[in-house]
Amino acid sequence: MPEKNVSHLTDSPQADREPFIEENFSEDKTAAPFYPGGGRQALLDQLVHLSRYGSPLLLLTGEKGIGKTALINQLAATLDPAIYKLVKLDAEMLADEHFIITRLAEGFALDLGNQPKTAVNALVRYAKELDSYSQTPLLIIDNAQNLSSEAVTLLQLIITHAGSSGFRCLAAFDAERAVDIPLLSDLMASDLDFQEITVPLFDKAACADYLSYQIAAAGLGAVVFSPEQIEQVFHQSKGNPDKADILARQLLAKSLPRNSNRRQPFKLPVMPLFIAAVVAVLLAASYWFEDTEIPQPDEPGLSAETVAEKQQEKLSSEALAVDANMDEIDYNFEGEELEPVDVLQPVVAQIVKQKTEAVPASNSETDTVDAEALPSEKVVKNEVGQTKAVSTEPLPVETVSVKPAEITAVPVPVPAPAPANKPLPEFSQTEQRLLSLDSGTYTLQMLGAKEIATVDKFMSQYPGLKELAYYKTRRKAQDWFVVIYGQYSSKKQARQALTGLPASIQAARPWPRSIASVQNDIRKRNQ
Repeated sequence: MPEKNVSHLTDSPQADREPFIEENFSEDKTAAPFYPGGGRQALLDQLVHLSRYGSPLLLLTGEKGIGKTALINQLAATLDPAIYKLVKLDAEMLADEHFIITRLAEGFALDLGNQPKTAVNALVRYAKELDSYSQTPLLIIDNAQNLSSEAVTLLQLIITHAGSSGFRCLAAFDAERAVDIPLLSDLMASDLDFQEITVPLFDKAACADYLSYQIAAAGLGAVVFSPEQIEQVFHQSKGNPDKADILARQLLAKSLPRNSNRRQPFKLPVMPLFIAAVVAVLLAASYWFEDTEIPQPDEPGLSAETVAEKQQEKLSSEALAVDANMDEIDYNFEGEELEPVDVLQPVVAQIVKQKTEAVPASNSETDTVDAEALPSEKVVKNEVGQTKAVSTEPLPVETVSVKPAEITAVPVPVPAPAPANKPLPEFSQTEQRLLSLDSGTYTLQMLGAKEIATVDKFMSQYPGLKELAYYKTRRKAQDWFVVIYGQYSSKKQARQALTGLPASIQAARPWPRSIASVQNDIRKRNQ
């Protein structure tokens, strides 16, 4: 099918697609498919990893309409329900701490009470219980900018006390940076372990690819935006997906036929109705004259009056004959009981008679056997019709005595016990060193991978970083290798150390992580 420009959408046979356009280019992204381009798939993979192995608090930032809700919805659909106990909520305007407690109690099926302190203590016990089963409680909050200051204080208490037990929280804010949110000023000034992930705007290439993706999802695969239209959408939207949808929907609406939504007047088809009326008249006429008999003159030369008189006399005579017959019939309506008549009895008698005549008389000399003459024999008839007596008396059985054989015990050699294997060390030297570090310090996580070859390749690229180290843990019942770098007294010092790393490592977005969480990962491997 040749491609058509959006400006010529009216010529396309697929022009009547308003419902699909509204679904994919509307502001509500709940029904629209997830767009993996523009770095969204990489962000999704990062969120999946950080939701279990990252900081207890994750802040997802980006301007309104950037695609945070779509990313959160896809994350919730991606997470394994056997590992994550998920509670997802959309913050209402000025949602307070009671709103958070109520939703957590419903989602986790817990009795959290009404007071923040009681709720925090219950969540700590719940997180520890799930952690013993290698499960993670996760709270996802969309539109977190609508939370009240009391709700943010409650979240800070939950993360402080339950974060070390495995509790995780992901909060999405309509802001380009977390430092620009006044609601988080106290949180940013504290030593709370958190990490910020920012959703970027589309560049021009990603914007063009996004529009093509939405067009294909709307079922308009043969329609394309022109380079000028793409430039217009990108320039006015500035790479914001929500604004790009609004502009694209306006372009498509202008290109659709103006009367596509107007109800067309109903016109009756004249010719088919006329043909149907004629057919109906012919059928009615044929039904009317179907049982009508036209009298024919029996003799030539008779007039019509004579024929009519004879026909009337014939009908009268037939009616009299029927009345006479009706008088001769006795219906026994005076209460006499009629005897039932078996209509099958004569038929059965006739069949039995025919069967009896067809069977020949048996030969008494050859077929009859005196049972008293053969008390211990059985009469058998062979294939040619001859009879033969077969004895049924039991045959004599000879008794044989068997002496029991003597059993001699044979000694079985007992194998010597195998030498006990020496216990393998639980942790490597690097892991033992990490376990001995101060749990209150911090490090930088560089990489997480399921193959040791990926870790070796990464570490070989940076031989100058002597403090690079890795350890092994478990993730989704599989080995998982994590590369870390350095040890710092505070999270602020760890963030400052990022500026001294190579640019290629900084592009991978390393993030500060507490030594306590690293030690928990190492110990969790052998649980």
